[in-house]
Amino acid sequence: MQQQELRTAANEKVVVTECKVPTEVLDALKKSSFERTPNDQRTLFTYMRGLKAFEKLSDFLLSEVLMVCRLQLFDAEAAVFRQGEVGTAWYIILWGSCKVLISKTGQLADSFHVATMHTGAGFGDLALVNDKPRTATIVTAAPCHLVVVEKSDYNKIIKVLHQSEQKEKLNFLRKIPFLKTWEEILLKPIATLSTVVPYQPNQTIIEQGQPSKNFYLVKKGTVHMMQNHSLPNGTVIKVKVNTLHETEYFGQEGTPIDNSCSL
Repeated sequence: MQQQELRTAANEKVVVTECKVPTEVLDALKKSSFERTPNDQRTLFTYMRGLKAFEKLSDFLLSEVLMVCRLQLFDAEAAVFRQGEVGTAWYIILWGSCKVLISKTGQLADSFHVATMHTGAGFGDLALVNDKPRTATIVTAAPCHLVVVEKSDYNKIIKVLHQSEQKEKLNFLRKIPFLKTWEEILLKPIATLSTVVPYQPNQTIIEQGQPSKNFYLVKKGTVHMMQNHSLPNGTVIKVKVNTLHETEYFGQEGTPIDNSCSL
């Protein structure tokens, strides 16, 4: 695979790899929805099914999206959209990476970098769901191939699904004792930023002695709190000191955890 180096405006080095998206996928995306054949649709479905942005969509919804999406190419250091703009589309990174920039004034000049998104990530949907201005500026970190779904198509196909997921999260958050009295306007940002992460039985979530980078709410299953204890012979064993159930939480103090079910 060919690679080349480029420098961003901030003199940051970026390694650019040649696009690995199959030619037949790119060719299908370049066609209009009216020109795509059943074989094009099968090609797109097989490839897109593996992208993270589409993992929650049913096969039917994904097929609907693939009938209307299009391909858009961006050079490195190009603004996909800017903070404060009206949302007009949902974007999925087919190949490349993008930087998320936020400004206190809404100006690009004083923006600061808060995250980088890579192949498979989707962005821009929150402004479509909430009918609010863009809350961040998205700039390509390298040449990008983006799949674009226009707002009108997004609203017809996906918005209802997103609203259903948001409602489910809000209903769960209202079960948390210390959040019960919070107004919906305060709960909505938490629901938007939270994600449901499944864990396997006996999988360690936080290791003792390591600070927690996240705050966890138990949505389903049980979570065991474990502590390491040294025996007189020097052997270290794990001892269960507590068990957490649905709506209980942890991670705020970096507590060591082993889980026995799913979060």
